[in-house]
Amino acid sequence: MADHQNRFFHRKKIMTIFFVCAAVLCGLLGRLLYLMVWRAEYYEEAATRLHERERSIKAARGRILDRNGVVLADNKTVCTVSVIHNQIEEPEQVIAILVKELGISEEEARKRVEKYSSIERVKSNVDKTVGDRIREYDLAGVKVDEDYKRYYPYGDLASKVLGFTGGDNQGIIGLEVVYEEILQGDPGMILTITDAKGIEVDTAGERRVEPVPGMDLRISIDRNIQEYATQLAAQACATKEADSVYIVAMNPQNGEILAMVNYPEFDLNDPYTLPELTEVKEDGSVVAVDPDTHTDGGTETGKAECHVAKRLYQRHLRTGIHLQDHHGRCGTGGGSSDPGKHLFLPRIYHRG
Repeated sequence: MADHQNRFFHRKKIMTIFFVCAAVLCGLLGRLLYLMVWRAEYYEEAATRLHERERSIKAARGRILDRNGVVLADNKTVCTVSVIHNQIEEPEQVIAILVKELGISEEEARKRVEKYSSIERVKSNVDKTVGDRIREYDLAGVKVDEDYKRYYPYGDLASKVLGFTGGDNQGIIGLEVVYEEILQGDPGMILTITDAKGIEVDTAGERRVEPVPGMDLRISIDRNIQEYATQLAAQACATKEADSVYIVAMNPQNGEILAMVNYPEFDLNDPYTLPELTEVKEDGSVVAVDPDTHTDGGTETGKAECHVAKRLYQRHLRTGIHLQDHHGRCGTGGGSSDPGKHLFLPRIYHRG
């Protein structure tokens, strides 16, 4: 009897252990199934990030065209120079070449080269010919990637309407910032395989995710009318000794803006440099005057007026312009307090 009870007890204990082990095994299998099926994408991305280094590729920004298809804002191919500390074999040579080709100080170049980071940008918006020369040195740890920089073929034409972009190629004022989402496009990536020390694996090569260019923006302005209106504004400003001149040319049948001038304009390719002062000669021609040397007969009053004029240019560059609609009411492009939004034009449309 006692022997039968002992056998029953041992059998019960074995069955209990069996079911416990089976439950644990089922739980582990369920967890494994969850990780492999429902969480597979997350862990795949995490594993990729561990052994892949990313270098961003800027997308070509969409062009801005006038009503006839003339390009008012385009892209210029430039380069971005970067260094990877773990891959540099001859740091002194790299520093010397960066100083020579990029025109930066030795202190700055050394700081970039010796910084411990996955990738360190040395300089962006480098001229393509300079980037090609650096690439020909074939220096370990130095990367030269092609990039884009905004280029305005007509310089200061409609500068306060078009606006300009910053060093990161994002719109700052004007149409460039109002239609940022349409123009900017989607950036791409260059992916390289690295080992545990962060050194690229030569045999693995590179994988590229190509950028998607932004859409073009076609506006109602006519370049020829805009240029003519700008010339008239310059002559009127010089003749009347005005601080600024505003001209708006509109199609009365549909309200389209054919030209919009806020003189003085500024060079869109060099937006942080103040425009030149001008004066009109006896024959009616308009000439540029150096604001640092121009005075009214050498008097203190003339110097003061010159200083005030320079400050006016700074104000125009910072805040943009005020628009006047066809009813004669003054406003700031919809009443927005954002300086970039002051330059919105009616009847502007985009096409891919």
